[in-house]
Amino acid sequence: MPNTGSGSATRQLAEFAASIKFSDLPADDQVRTKLRLLNVAGSVLAARRLAGARLVRSYSDTLDAGGGSSSFWLTGKRGRPEDAAFVNGMWAHLALLDDTVTHTGTMLIPAALAIAEARECSGEDVLAALAVGYEITARIEAGLMLASAVTLQGFRHSWPGVFGAAVATAKLMGLPVNGIMDTLALISTLAVPGTMAWYCNWADAEEAERLGTTGVTERYLQLGANAKNAVLAASLAEGGFHGTSVALEGECGVYAVYANGMGLPPDLSYRLGEEWHLAPIGVKPYPGSWVIPVYCAERIVRQRAIQSAADVDHIRVDMVTWKRNQAVVFPGPFTNQEQALASTPFNVAATLIFGKYDVDVLARATGDTRVDELAAKIRIGAMPGAVTPEARAGVVEVVFADGTSIREDASSMPSSVLRPDTWADMNTRFDGMCGDESADSRRAVSEYIEHFEHGTAAGLADLLQRPE
Repeated sequence: MPNTGSGSATRQLAEFAASIKFSDLPADDQVRTKLRLLNVAGSVLAARRLAGARLVRSYSDTLDAGGGSSSFWLTGKRGRPEDAAFVNGMWAHLALLDDTVTHTGTMLIPAALAIAEARECSGEDVLAALAVGYEITARIEAGLMLASAVTLQGFRHSWPGVFGAAVATAKLMGLPVNGIMDTLALISTLAVPGTMAWYCNWADAEEAERLGTTGVTERYLQLGANAKNAVLAASLAEGGFHGTSVALEGECGVYAVYANGMGLPPDLSYRLGEEWHLAPIGVKPYPGSWVIPVYCAERIVRQRAIQSAADVDHIRVDMVTWKRNQAVVFPGPFTNQEQALASTPFNVAATLIFGKYDVDVLARATGDTRVDELAAKIRIGAMPGAVTPEARAGVVEVVFADGTSIREDASSMPSSVLRPDTWADMNTRFDGMCGDESADSRRAVSEYIEHFEHGTAAGLADLLQRPE
């Protein structure tokens, strides 16, 4: 296994990707790769209970190819691999419970599994490709420098995960080094950086009526489209389409265009194949955008129940900066679930009213006047801190109508909630995401993924079919 250190960035990454087998992964990272897969499975099963599920399911019906080779999860339908990657990418991101800070798994896992099912790849090959995909993304982002740079320009911070998705897909298709290089170049052209305009999702009465209960839908369409384009890029490379070998570092390459010419990360290829970066990947502990304050709200409501906004004088929430993403501080009223998902005032108010916060509470609390009235009493303040789960940056203080107050911060939030790194921790999370799934169904999915090196993408797809 070469520790590549010469040639263009695409060649170094392609040589690494082509060389890795599942047995090359350290034992802990073999497990972590499966944990990432289980987390996405839980996110998918959670998504079916949200308003956007109707749209995803209806659109997937238009793509049903009958004898297609790849499964559309939650529908029982099949179609082309790129269409399955698109639909399943939307399912993976809909509940906003997937990987963080960058939602790599939303693009990587649907793309890789769609091709793996079509090509009948082994479980070991799938896991190796997923590990490579996560590592490629980590290297290209290099400490989230690229994600931060694109965010400042108004692009979606998550989109660099498409590079890992494309490489993993190419690896599962058996492309040689040159083919993987072409895939990286082609995805540099085909990727969907998107914009964050949807993060300004508040509306007057007329617009609210037009948007209905689902609200704007760019969020999960963006990442679903990148999953699809990852498959497309690899398929084009397999078909003989070529791209430049300097797609990343060229004068008009990815870093020049999207990162203000900052140049290649100095550690892009350092100890490539020897050091892995699966351990730092976190998860969304609750459905939503900036959700760490939910933990504080949970601790407060355990000490004193809140029946209505009349019980409260005001609420102060301090959290890390939200930059341009004004929907994070939108105080309502909330007319659709996408507004609710993005808003910290919503998820804090819903937690205080319902005593907890998950996708079922999200669905019940959207449009609840008690939540709207309480959210209107929340004031957001910025606090310094890195935009990572490890920062645990959040403080909530509720000042009650009688003059008393309760203040909680997130410093005691367990690492197992932010970054579950064992089967026990991830199974606890998985059970919470699955809602009304039977215990037998949950265990079937978990056990299949735990031993996925002996399984297949088709076998997992069968377990993720929940047609309504």
